[in-house]
Amino acid sequence: LANVTIVGYTNAGKSTLLQALAGAAPPTQGVVLVGQQDLYEQRRETCGLIGYVPQDDIMHTDLTVGMALRYAARLRLPPDLSPRDIDERVRAIMHALDISATSGTLIGSPERRGISGGQRKRVNVALEMLTDPAILVLDEPTSGLSSTDTVSLVRLLRRLASGGKTVILTIHQPSAEVLRLFDAVAVIAKDRSTRDQGTLVWYGPPVPEATTFFDPGGRGGNEVFDPDCILRGLQAKPVAQWRAAFLATSTYRRWVIEKPYLHAEPATVPRPSQPRRSVAPHQCMTLCARMLAVKCGDAWNTALLLLQAPIIAALIAAVFSDKTGVTLDAATWADMSSALGMTTFLLALAAVWFGCSNAAREIVSERAIYRRERLAGLSAAAYMGSKIVVLSMFCLVQCAILLLIVAPSCGLQGSLPVSFLLVFFAAQAGSSAGLTLSALARTPEVAAAALPLLILPMVILGGILLPLSELPSLMAPCADVMPSRWAFEGLIVNEAASRMTLSVPDPGDPGSFVIRDIAAQWFPTPDRRHPAGVPIMILAFLWVVGLGAAFSCLQSRD
Repeated sequence: LANVTIVGYTNAGKSTLLQALAGAAPPTQGVVLVGQQDLYEQRRETCGLIGYVPQDDIMHTDLTVGMALRYAARLRLPPDLSPRDIDERVRAIMHALDISATSGTLIGSPERRGISGGQRKRVNVALEMLTDPAILVLDEPTSGLSSTDTVSLVRLLRRLASGGKTVILTIHQPSAEVLRLFDAVAVIAKDRSTRDQGTLVWYGPPVPEATTFFDPGGRGGNEVFDPDCILRGLQAKPVAQWRAAFLATSTYRRWVIEKPYLHAEPATVPRPSQPRRSVAPHQCMTLCARMLAVKCGDAWNTALLLLQAPIIAALIAAVFSDKTGVTLDAATWADMSSALGMTTFLLALAAVWFGCSNAAREIVSERAIYRRERLAGLSAAAYMGSKIVVLSMFCLVQCAILLLIVAPSCGLQGSLPVSFLLVFFAAQAGSSAGLTLSALARTPEVAAAALPLLILPMVILGGILLPLSELPSLMAPCADVMPSRWAFEGLIVNEAASRMTLSVPDPGDPGSFVIRDIAAQWFPTPDRRHPAGVPIMILAFLWVVGLGAAFSCLQSRD
């Protein structure tokens, strides 16, 4: 059979069944066989055989149709295919699905106008057709479509089935014209008053057998019939009675018990025309290019992201430049050291904020897309690698803008390369924390709401509000894992190394003097004082640890 639809009430288990058939949700009982091979035990052998089209239109809405399909093709097709071969494959699929005219049109979303709902469904199918899968599984592909679009899409699926593919889908309220296009219908039901699992109460031809079975005294067997008679008929008797009635029919014996493949020799698993070969570096480069294209497509949000650095830098310069730009001497020591401390701390905190805010929604906003592409062979390491590369580029630009504005405006005299490394790795540590939050959060809104929980401890334990030497003993270890604390120490110590020191009376030894620099207020020598290179290494370490945590969280939800 080539074209099968699954019908049933909401919450009967149709989508769960499709996910099990597509390899997205292992069944608690039984097995899923593809050519007599267990789908879940032999994933490598069966990879690429099944294309799964989820109910929702899971695509990047800021890409055009052509761009979305080309990036998907580069991810899923062998890396040795030339760009010309990929373009030809994309054009062929678009022509077959009648969406060639939308190639340069934005996919769009409810907030941003793009292609129509029917076209979006076809693009959703096209993403899976790129690898030419032998089996196509679709979860309610006609939901939200007009009756005309529904008939058009089902006819398209009928043509694919006639061309040799197995098409399995769920559908709500099919019309008579639509129902006749299927080879078989599977009806799944459960009593609404119970929590029992869905039960198969019919599997066989849709017309006239299924309609006659559920509506024996009506028009189920007539030329003109109402397909809703199937769902209406389910309400007439409990599911157990329908199940018993189905087991007693000749259709059950012919279509379920006497299936030829149950008694045949194990079949050879069909292979797609171009098997998927997972090459992580190739996937990573493609994902990086796609992520940049998505950022460019979402121009307003990307512009706001990049404008954070000059705006924050301008505010720091406007507030502190008058106090940090004066000549340092005994008279200006107190005011200038406090202003320099606040300036360097804000540099550190701004860098951490850049990293956190850039990354906090990256994974959670793409979770559905990630899961879909994982089924198609996407490498989790390649996905995480693309996030690291692109987010590092954004952090690099933001930190450079921040430092190039603040350093001359506030008269900073510390080594500029050292200061840049400190703010850059602070941003990277913040980015890894943001990615971990994004991998843990269930929705983008939750990630945004939890972001202050990352930033506020870095302010409180960063060393500016209270010197680290005065923190309670239980809080000192917490401060040592804060990127803001290490970036602040590195920046102020770097600044102190290029400025004059001041000889002040030693309160513990009257008559003697001690040498103080501008960092001594927060990091007295030798207590809790490190050369600038140590904070850089610790920030890099925190970045790597954060990335490991983010990757583990990503895989735990795989």
